[in-house]
Amino acid sequence: MRLSATGRRGLGALFAVVAGVAIAWVDSRPGFDATAITVLALVIAAAVGVVIAGARGVGPALLIGVLVGAWIPLLELGGSPGAASLAALGFAVTGALGGVVAVRLLPGGGFTVR
Repeated sequence: MRLSATGRRGLGALFAVVAGVAIAWVDSRPGFDATAITVLALVIAAAVGVVIAGARGVGPALLIGVLVGAWIPLLELGGSPGAASLAALGFAVTGALGGVVAVRLLPGGGFTVR
């Protein structure tokens, strides 16, 4: 089975949302104070989302970065989201842009579901 470009974009966006919510949920747990793990997870999840989507442009990559990184500040809206939680967006967007580089370097522009 080969996914269409629209199907790949949808699968990449779905992955980004699920990964972003999971990362934000873990990050919001009492006692979890491993910022480096959260940052690494955001960067990797955004890059993988872009590769799944096969996004070769900055616009789709930015969208996937926001879909991954927006959940941490959104979960903190009850409190006062600080600069650290908003930095999650920056790390996710950085990972997504790295994903664009990977897609452009991969033969065929991404992976193929068969």
